[in-house]
Amino acid sequence: MMHPLKECIQKLGLTHRAFVVLYDISWERFRSCLYGYTDSIPRAILNVMVQNGYDEQ
Repeated sequence: MMHPLKECIQKLGLTHRAFVVLYDISWERFRSCLYGYTDSIPRAILNVMVQNGYDEQ
């Protein structure tokens, strides 16, 4: 199963760096989420994903 954040980035056709810069997310928060160092997806990242069609449920 692919990480939802990685799937969202691929769907948008962005690089990791472009995603971080475009949506003003800290690199540390992004990496922590992408590599599983957080229990859940941080709200700032989840909001971006929902804006781009990700189902929060």
